Amino acid sequence: MKIVRTAEPHPARAGIQGKTAPFVVFGLIFLYFLLWVDPCLLYEAQTPAFLTGSFFLSPFLAYPGGAAWYCSDFLTQFYRFPLAGALLITLLFALISLLTARALKTACVPSAPGLALLPALALAAVYSHYAMPLTYALELAAGLFCFCLYGIRPSSNAPLRMLRYLPLLAAAYWLASTGAPLFAVLCAIRELHGRRKLLPGVFALLAGAALPAIAARFFFVLLVPEAYGDLLGFRTFLLDAAASPRIPLLMYALFAYAPLVIVAHRFVVPLCKKPGGMLKGNAPVILPGAGVVLFALFALVGFDGRAKANLEIEYFAAHRMWNEITQKITPLTVRNYSPASQVQLFRALFYEGRLLEELFTYPQGMPGQSIEMVTGPLAKRFPMLMSDLTFDAGGLNTAEYWAHEALAMQGEKSRILERLAAINILKGRRESARKFVRLLGKTPFGGAAAARYSRMIDDSALVSADPCLQQAGAYRSRSEFVDRDFYFDLATQLDGYNKNRMAVEFLTARNLMHNAVGPVLNNIVFFSDAGYASLPRAVQEALAFQAVLAGSPSRSAGAFRLDDLYFRRFDDFYRIIRSCGGNRAAALKALNPQFGSTYWYFVTENGQRLYLKK
Repeated sequence: MKIVRTAEPHPARAGIQGKTAPFVVFGLIFLYFLLWVDPCLLYEAQTPAFLTGSFFLSPFLAYPGGAAWYCSDFLTQFYRFPLAGALLITLLFALISLLTARALKTACVPSAPGLALLPALALAAVYSHYAMPLTYALELAAGLFCFCLYGIRPSSNAPLRMLRYLPLLAAAYWLASTGAPLFAVLCAIRELHGRRKLLPGVFALLAGAALPAIAARFFFVLLVPEAYGDLLGFRTFLLDAAASPRIPLLMYALFAYAPLVIVAHRFVVPLCKKPGGMLKGNAPVILPGAGVVLFALFALVGFDGRAKANLEIEYFAAHRMWNEITQKITPLTVRNYSPASQVQLFRALFYEGRLLEELFTYPQGMPGQSIEMVTGPLAKRFPMLMSDLTFDAGGLNTAEYWAHEALAMQGEKSRILERLAAINILKGRRESARKFVRLLGKTPFGGAAAARYSRMIDDSALVSADPCLQQAGAYRSRSEFVDRDFYFDLATQLDGYNKNRMAVEFLTARNLMHNAVGPVLNNIVFFSDAGYASLPRAVQEALAFQAVLAGSPSRSAGAFRLDDLYFRRFDDFYRIIRSCGGNRAAALKALNPQFGSTYWYFVTENGQRLYLKK
């Protein structure tokens, strides 16, 4: 009988493959965050406040886990630089992978290909969720690190091991609240499973369970239920669950990964390694394959393409990249974007000189509807967007009110501090401006902006070199007062400075959205004052509509003459309406190809019955 020998991998080659796998995995994670997730968008989604100095640090040290939040807020500042942000995330995940491998070794689990890489792949998928702060990964790393310290040169004396355990548990609880239960469970498993010592294992569990109550009673200003809630991550995880319910559960699973692997090694793996067991000789294939599947499933849950699209718009608006916004949000895709993004589109159309030309090219005039929604019932949710809108229109008092609202809600973010510094500079309040400039200088990477505003305080002529400040100062009305009605503020601005082009266009767009042609006609003089050579398309369509309905032969509106083209097009529009015999659905279908982007189509679509008369 001929014996056939199967080829086995050379040990040296297997070792090379094992050493290469981590570089491949973390290289892919780096590229994934750099090219697809984009750290800049992670920064836009989170933008935590951070200031240097003990006055900012002290509150974080006053509660368990505060140090992890402090470090998270600091490290997140590097997200604004794509390479640095992607590298930071990759290195953190690599550290967790190393700590996981070390923790498993401490717990006497033999190394297996890919076993320590699975948490890194899962973390990469979880952190695709843009609202996920680094705190969770830092707490996970802290719990694993303390366990690795516990395993260094272990003593055979159980009392000495318990004495080593207590300060490490206290450190894990103070630095990274949620990392303490992980550390306690790992130590208990190590004692019960690895050393077969009942007393130290039970002690580890009991000490970990009692610590929050002791800390709340003697060391921190906490209620005992609140201390246990924080320990289990209720304050951190469950608050984020409203935005993404599955993400907190995935993070819980990652905290449980190392304990589950140790338990599986004790009870499950021996069964699978019996003759015919699924893991016998297949671990090198099963583990990497499981990692790929795990990453794909977690990424499917964690990554939110719509959130990425909206954050891109927020990023473009923050950097005043208006052309990028109008290219991203088209009439076909506008429904896929949030109301806040559509407001940024409204602003972009204005700055590109296209607002009253193209407002109704978007279905239902959606950017106009969104700005009314955001500046009305949703205003409290978007304080900095409200500050942006009013500041650009010259409403410094209202912009200052909304900036202070944002400061109270979100903390000393650099963008808020810049806004308050700019407003105080324009108002001539030099000492108040210096206060905000000093705070701005304490933010990471805020030194250049602080120096620029400091120079403006000393030399007001430099204000004109900044387009945003120059516009706000030019549009500013001396008679302004604070009123949270956005459009009333615009009317006040326009009465105080009749060359305020933004107020003219925003108010006109609102009147057109409400089919209020009379106020548009009454305000035509403001178009002359603001330097318009001719009336925008939407205004001409509205005035032609009004003239035809009134039976007026006049083709003039103030100092402007209406183009005969719009009257001819309106005749064609009305002819199609009448040919449909009052059938609104048929009329809209027939009108859409030729007139779908007109003011006339918009008012017909929104219930203007006059068109449908025979």
